[in-house]
Amino acid sequence: SRIADFQDVLKEPWIALEKLRELSFSGIPCEGGLRCLCWKILLNYLPVERASWTTVLAKQRELYAQFLREMIIQPGVAKANMGASREDVTFEDHPLNPSPDSRWNTYFKDNEVLLQIDKDVRRLCPDISFFQRATEYPCLLILDPQNEFETLRKRVEQTTLKSQTVARNRSGVTNMSSPHKNSAPPALSEYELLPNGCEAHWEVVERILFIYAKLNPGIAYVQGMNEIVGPLYYTFATDPNSEWKEHAEADTFFCFTNLMAEIRDNFIKSLDDSQCGITYKMEKVYSTLKEKDAELYLKLASHQPPLSPQQEQNIKPQFFAFRWLTLLLSQEFLLPDVIRIWDSLFADDNRFDFLLIVCCAMLTLIREQLLEGDFTVNMRLLQVPHLNQNAWNSLEKYSRSLTRTYENVYVCTGPLFLPRTEADGKSYVKYQVIGRNHVAVPTHFFKVLILEAAGGQIELRSYVMPNAPVDEAIPLERFLVPIESIERASGLLFVPNILARAGNLKAITAGSK
Repeated sequence: SRIADFQDVLKEPWIALEKLRELSFSGIPCEGGLRCLCWKILLNYLPVERASWTTVLAKQRELYAQFLREMIIQPGVAKANMGASREDVTFEDHPLNPSPDSRWNTYFKDNEVLLQIDKDVRRLCPDISFFQRATEYPCLLILDPQNEFETLRKRVEQTTLKSQTVARNRSGVTNMSSPHKNSAPPALSEYELLPNGCEAHWEVVERILFIYAKLNPGIAYVQGMNEIVGPLYYTFATDPNSEWKEHAEADTFFCFTNLMAEIRDNFIKSLDDSQCGITYKMEKVYSTLKEKDAELYLKLASHQPPLSPQQEQNIKPQFFAFRWLTLLLSQEFLLPDVIRIWDSLFADDNRFDFLLIVCCAMLTLIREQLLEGDFTVNMRLLQVPHLNQNAWNSLEKYSRSLTRTYENVYVCTGPLFLPRTEADGKSYVKYQVIGRNHVAVPTHFFKVLILEAAGGQIELRSYVMPNAPVDEAIPLERFLVPIESIERASGLLFVPNILARAGNLKAITAGSK
């Protein structure tokens, strides 16, 4: 019946926008491409006059094709042509020319933006494989079999310096070899490049963001925009209507542009402390919480010295609300849940007032845990709300259940900052920092359980979980790791101290009996 209600509204010559908002606020069915169509209307991409849709879509899609020709295809062709005759290097314009009008200067600045976009989109939504798979509708303008146009992927490959290992033998002969030329590490399999003529969904997102940055030099690209484009593109690229799916790239670009017109102030640092900036909105979260739940507000936000460690903690909204608001909660939930939240967000007239209410609701839903927790526990709850809702919550419950079996149960929990292999084959330790004091957000958390039986025997169980949504259906045994890996990453020593007090120790790891 809900599908029929939507179809009744959408088949009218003039869409009743208020009625559509009312229906969409409670969730839009994904059947028949209803969500894709509704989002395009709610984001002001499609007008309410149904008869004009064909004309508007044709005009906008042709405009996007023109952007592709001017900003990706033509620069690549010009660079190739000039490179053949070396007309790209003249006395007036050359790679070292500092002039703002220099084509070389523009090219290098664009490359800086492109490299940042490339790093971000390659790891977009890592919990699903969608963005690594090939799109059914690659951009034929760029992947023209008659012309070898320079794609953004090739541009990144040419721009990135290739690291090499240099070795000199006793005879003085120097050998140079790429450290990962022969065997790519297993972690790179998700980033394997597709054959010529194909392109992955992340490459489409990269193109959208690059063109947006070129058209909006005042804001260009800011890290996090990829998380806004991701759910939009995923929704349009999975439209059951193949005709609309074919144009997912252009439609996503214009919907993203319209959405950014409403939230772009969140990404402009110079506006942070203004009434339209992100700092004002983060403070609004706390002022709204103060109205709804004064006790919780005082626990989190009071600046007065606490009477005990369990009381007021002076947790600033910048520590958690910055990411919630700027990324529209896209990092706090799994993708299907994000899409459902965005149904309501896009449908609400005062959509960003509604977002503040949602943030307050997220706080009140875990109020009992926040009221009981200390600063460290609460920071983990606020920065990673999904952590305590899924697999980590199962681990917490399991840890408590062990007190019924063992004489004593000792638990040590802490943060880890672990490396991740990137597309260039190298490993990097990357983590987010939040607030003006740049508080580091861990990439993983560990939990070490020291279990003492009645006879004095000691068992050790050590777990590591990513600071990301984890399906609670995954068995906890999958997260067991050797204690040595935690000791090495954290700098803490468990085994020597335990052996100093106990004569025997049994370490339980994945696969052990």
